Amino acid sequence: MAVSPLGPPRRTPEPTLFDAVGGERFFVELVDHFYDNVEADAVLLAHYPEPEDLGPARERFRLFLIQYWGGPT
Repeated sequence: MAVSPLGPPRRTPEPTLFDAVGGERFFVELVDHFYDNVEADAVLLAHYPEPEDLGPARERFRLFLIQYWGGPT
């Protein structure tokens, strides 16, 4: 059996969920929707140490979801 000088065949990477749903824009909208509902619910809002500013929590959650679902790290 001859070995190709080019090495093993390269596989095309499978698309990630991040790519399939449209990339970062989807996750921005998803996290905004989630936190808009958190802000409107006193029971959920009580679980946040800084309920007056959920911006940092939104950012951390967005970055986590993007990385988890195959987006840039």
